Amino acid sequence: MGLKLLNGCVIGLFLFCCLGADKLLVAQQQNTSNVQPPPEKTEAVGSPALHVQMQDRSQSEMRLGDYLTLHVQNLAEWTKAGNSPWNLILFLNNRPMKGIHPSDVNEQAEYVEFRLERKGENDETWDQLMERGKNWDWCKVSRILQASTGLDNGYAVASEAQFRMVFLSRFAFLLIAVIIGGSFCVLLFVGRKTPLLKDDPAGPYSLARTQMALWSWLTIDAYLYLYVLSQDPAVDIPASILGLMGISATTYVAAAMVDRSMDPASGKAAPEPSKGFFQDIFGGKQLSLHRLQMIGWTVALAFVFVIQVVRTLSIPDFNPTLLGLMGLSAGTYVGFKIPEKQSQKPDQCAKA
Repeated sequence: MGLKLLNGCVIGLFLFCCLGADKLLVAQQQNTSNVQPPPEKTEAVGSPALHVQMQDRSQSEMRLGDYLTLHVQNLAEWTKAGNSPWNLILFLNNRPMKGIHPSDVNEQAEYVEFRLERKGENDETWDQLMERGKNWDWCKVSRILQASTGLDNGYAVASEAQFRMVFLSRFAFLLIAVIIGGSFCVLLFVGRKTPLLKDDPAGPYSLARTQMALWSWLTIDAYLYLYVLSQDPAVDIPASILGLMGISATTYVAAAMVDRSMDPASGKAAPEPSKGFFQDIFGGKQLSLHRLQMIGWTVALAFVFVIQVVRTLSIPDFNPTLLGLMGLSAGTYVGFKIPEKQSQKPDQCAKA
């Protein structure tokens, strides 16, 4: 009964990963197909030409979440000609920032205000504005940008407005470094002094627990990192990250069931003494291929996760194929734990 239950768990893990990846792909296709093209916004015939300048000269340095105020000459006449200033969007370096419409408009004073924020429609444009080779200074990234406005389907109007966009300040970098470094040290200390990363206090370190702890730590730190930069609690966490953490949690539960089922009398397997963290997670002196596969994919995706967050200030959205590969390696790891545990029993009996 125990082996049948375990086989059911392994098959269930595979189905969970495959169906989850398939649902993500279908959801993405449905979202794409359901998007209706916005109504075309055109400029009224005979509208006067607009010209943009900085409204407030003190706004020489801006950050995500700040409000940028632009003085738009001839805005009142342009509005009287039948145009709506609320149809304008922000342009940075002649690139349209999709989804960023005015948050405030004063037609008589001829100014419009935009909030500098990342949205799904303009993520790629923000990424293009943050080319690391050109913008990164020591522990800081900034860039001089030209600000303008225009219609969503049109071009940026003539502008003399410029400001320095600070994507990452030195203070924010130091604060984030302290938070991430401190939390990592706490994780190492707790993992070494407590059974946080072990299935049994006297047993070896668990690869499944380590993977779950790693993704939890990365996701929490990434959220705090992006919150410090944007001052916006609504940091976008893609659905693929939830799927990735779900795979890690399911892998741990299935692996724990394998360990407990190998000794029906006591309800859990007899603990083996730890041989050290790396030897435990790699499977001892002889490397285990299924463990190496799972570790390899975990390290690869974690590396991409960190680079993406640091370079583009956004949490990466892994495609369903990568989630399927992670699920496949996790299912293989759980499946091979059964013969792995069975091979350990004769050794324990011989020692006894």
